[in-house]
Amino acid sequence: MRQFIRQLMVMAVFIIISSSAFAQCRTAFRLSGSNVNKEWRRLTGAQWNRMLPRGWVDKGFHFYTRAKTRGRDNGVTTPGELESEINRKIEDKAADGGAAGRREIVLNIKNGQNEPLKVIYDYSGRKNAKCELVTLTY
Repeated sequence: MRQFIRQLMVMAVFIIISSSAFAQCRTAFRLSGSNVNKEWRRLTGAQWNRMLPRGWVDKGFHFYTRAKTRGRDNGVTTPGELESEINRKIEDKAADGGAAGRREIVLNIKNGQNEPLKVIYDYSGRKNAKCELVTLTY
């Protein structure tokens, strides 16, 4: 009986540890600086990088490139408007079939095929981990 209880405790600890690795980002998506309301077409990658919240990164600027085109195509003309859409999200969930720690924020914007626009990001859930923006897609 004791061994069974130990096994249950070990399993419970494993579940708690593994589920925290797939939690949503701890840091709210709040942009800062004077360029938040600048149109995407006039914004540089460096300006975008400086306005990101401390707990978020866009390595390689793939997300920034997608946001400039897909955001503009969907009426999101500035980073500030994107921030508002992210904070009004429908849900933040584990991405289907993605890598461990990959998440998607489903926005309330749909394309012509009625598919929602999604912010894809990676987050390990570790103590000092950052949320890494991956792409903006349908």
